Amino acid sequence: MGAKGNLKTNFFMDLFERREIPNVYKKLSYLNEEHFLNEADEKAFNTSFNYNIYTIALIPEYLKTELKNKEKYAEKTYFQNNLGYAIRIKDILSIDGYLKTQFKSNNKVIKRSLTRLESCFNISYKTFYGTITKKDYSFLMDSLREMLILRFIQRNDQNQKLKEWDLIVNKTFDQINNREASLFVIYDNNRPIDISLNYHYHKIIFSAISSYDIDYHKFGVGHVEMIKLIEWCIKDQFEILELGYGDLEFKKRWCNYIYNFKYQVIYTRNSLLVTLLAKLELSKLSIKEYLKARKLNLLYQKVREKLSFKKLKKSNEKAHLAYEKIPITEPERFEGLVKVNLEDKKYMFLRHIIYEFLYSTREHKDNTSIFKIFETPNSYLIRGKNNAQQITLKN
Repeated sequence: MGAKGNLKTNFFMDLFERREIPNVYKKLSYLNEEHFLNEADEKAFNTSFNYNIYTIALIPEYLKTELKNKEKYAEKTYFQNNLGYAIRIKDILSIDGYLKTQFKSNNKVIKRSLTRLESCFNISYKTFYGTITKKDYSFLMDSLREMLILRFIQRNDQNQKLKEWDLIVNKTFDQINNREASLFVIYDNNRPIDISLNYHYHKIIFSAISSYDIDYHKFGVGHVEMIKLIEWCIKDQFEILELGYGDLEFKKRWCNYIYNFKYQVIYTRNSLLVTLLAKLELSKLSIKEYLKARKLNLLYQKVREKLSFKKLKKSNEKAHLAYEKIPITEPERFEGLVKVNLEDKKYMFLRHIIYEFLYSTREHKDNTSIFKIFETPNSYLIRGKNNAQQITLKN
């Protein structure tokens, strides 16, 4: 098959999500060449087409690429104005030690997320890796999608993965059963409250898509997810927990390895036209990186995202209600009230209020009930084993 024009590709996503590598490469190595990827795994190389020019972006700094045919191709490599965030598991002896090193005096606050969550709910953890049923898969992916929608509305932002959701759902079931991906789930009884979709490549895990039930936000469920993922990586001897790109404070706090991405322009040597086109491509990339370095690209991106976000918000709006806490001075006056069923959809808006009560009082969910106070509009009584609170919703 003859050579074609210019292949432009996102190396990072191709590697982890699609397990594909441009066929111009012979092999990859990582962690100072202690391990080699794909020497015997030819299916990972995209051999469908040959191209005159390869523009390959977002190659992690810790990955070293090697060309298949150095006589045929010229290679130019430059660093991008993009940072990647990862956790080198090989540098961690225990999760407790890592929390102390990474968070120093705040490590007790992080650990409190775990202890408080487990003391207030019937929490369990499960990893689907190598086997999952269609029923479990459909339920969990639907749950993850709903969490993402509500979480990004709360953040006044949008998630790119929601635009690709059907494609992700169609391919990931087989990837989990082939041990190329996994779903890590935190349950409150049978309710998923945090789900992380991870892609696997050799000893690297990429935490690609994760979200949590925003009613549990007080409990720092995202921190609990990270604690459990790192514990799993240590136990199963993974070497890198990859958090990807995107300048988020959460990633900065958790990672022990911040690296640069690089891009490569690879082109055939024996054509003046191809060489000129490759140099033009390099010039375009240089301008793009210049703009990114000065964050001028973010202005356009923010305007575009705000316009599309308005449509998302209209169809998926959910806001937490404001409420007032009222001290209870006469608990006996509340005897005989009718309990509210939180599983009834018309009362589910009260869940986050009860969970904030659980967090502040350390009561357990099983010992806590909520009652409607009919004599006072929009008022409810929350009663635990040792604590009680009246709340009144604000208009």
